[in-house]
Amino acid sequence: MPPQTRIQIAKADIVKVLDAYPSRVIHHAELGRILAEHRGGWRLAQATGLSDFVSFLESKSKLVRYVLSFPHSPVTVYSWGTVSPYELAMAIGPNAYISHFSAAFLQGIAEQVPKTIYATVPQPRKSAVPVLTQEDIDKSFAHPDRESSSVATVDVHRLVRLTGMDTGGVGIHDIDLPERGKARVTTLERTLIDITVRPNYAGGPAHVIEIFRLAKSRGASTNHLLALLKSLRFAYPYHQAIGFYLERAGYSAAAQELVLRLGLHHDFYLTHGMVRSEYSPKWRLHFPEGL
Repeated sequence: MPPQTRIQIAKADIVKVLDAYPSRVIHHAELGRILAEHRGGWRLAQATGLSDFVSFLESKSKLVRYVLSFPHSPVTVYSWGTVSPYELAMAIGPNAYISHFSAAFLQGIAEQVPKTIYATVPQPRKSAVPVLTQEDIDKSFAHPDRESSSVATVDVHRLVRLTGMDTGGVGIHDIDLPERGKARVTTLERTLIDITVRPNYAGGPAHVIEIFRLAKSRGASTNHLLALLKSLRFAYPYHQAIGFYLERAGYSAAAQELVLRLGLHHDFYLTHGMVRSEYSPKWRLHFPEGL
């Protein structure tokens, strides 16, 4: 039997370190930091580079490489053993979190098992909220809503990378995933806000109504929802769309009154690019015909 190399001798100690690592999804740079920190203790030669280290672990341990082939910006990450696609989704960018319909499913307020996972990467918040006119609103909502083209495939799932304003973690928390692992996910009320803003990432307004209905049974707080909405400082009057959804989902008149107190200063739209619509005078809101 040929003599063992130093990295083969150190394998048990390497596995022990990776077993204790706080995340089961690891970036290439993190593997480099682990190697640099433990090289001396493992007595690895300086000639053993990061590529050698990673190749050894891929072939001799449970390290698995994933290449998330987003157009123009692919992401390579590694997992230590089998992981959920939701855990992989959080590796697409700094402070990424699960959002929209995916978050609704994980919160237990969407019944359909999703094949698409939405993950949002926070972006710097704009310094000022613009003052909108009715003309601005009409023009913006006259066109179909944009869809992210940043899509990769993970096993049977589509992973859609979104960008959103950095809220400093407001409305985001850690939850246990159904089988194993944890994920950063929007809270119940934050999820309702996000799918109101982008109903196309929740299957459309009819599905959003159903999600609001299920959220009511899960104890969604209108007070909390509106306080969170205020802190997010949207330019558009999304509270009018939220009020409409609360009404259609069977929330109390008192809950709806909380929304009405915020004022109705403009006509607004439930979604973009509607060909045929109806109008709710109560909410000063255009919504898809037949909804």
